[in-house]
Amino acid sequence: MKRFLLAFIVFLAFLSESIFIELFPAERFGIDRIFVPRFMIVMIMLISFFYDRNKALLFAIIFGLLFDIVYTDIIGVYMFSFPLIVYVISLSMKVLHRNLLVIFFVVLVGISLLEGFVFGILFLVNVAQLDWNQFLYDRLFPTLVLNGVFLIVIYYPMKKFLLRVEKWANKENDKLV
Repeated sequence: MKRFLLAFIVFLAFLSESIFIELFPAERFGIDRIFVPRFMIVMIMLISFFYDRNKALLFAIIFGLLFDIVYTDIIGVYMFSFPLIVYVISLSMKVLHRNLLVIFFVVLVGISLLEGFVFGILFLVNVAQLDWNQFLYDRLFPTLVLNGVFLIVIYYPMKKFLLRVEKWANKENDKLV
């Protein structure tokens, strides 16, 4: 059961993105911006920081494909970009301290890279409906604010949980030896 707990949490984050959009559309509040919840990739980045980069990369590939199948017309954009961003960001954490402020900025950089990479691909294939300035002001900045708030709310409980999962994994490995 413990083995599937992380996958279940990432799946819940995947579901919560679409639920958030349905419950809190920007138009309801009179806001003319695009808020894109990236809760799942935030959770996967936290898994790579506090637990296991390889498992995080596996989750990024699997849930990237699922994201492509459910939400996009072009299969492979998110399946490629999620693991790429998680890998690059997790490498940066090898030389940085793991405190809230550093992780906050690293996650926001990761989301910026993800959004820019995906927008660039969609722009190249003429699917994007915004120009670069609109993308920055109407989509990227609101997305960073939303996901920054999400990260601040989820950081300490998720960190504590992931450290506990790591302890469980170490106990299971000790039993096998």
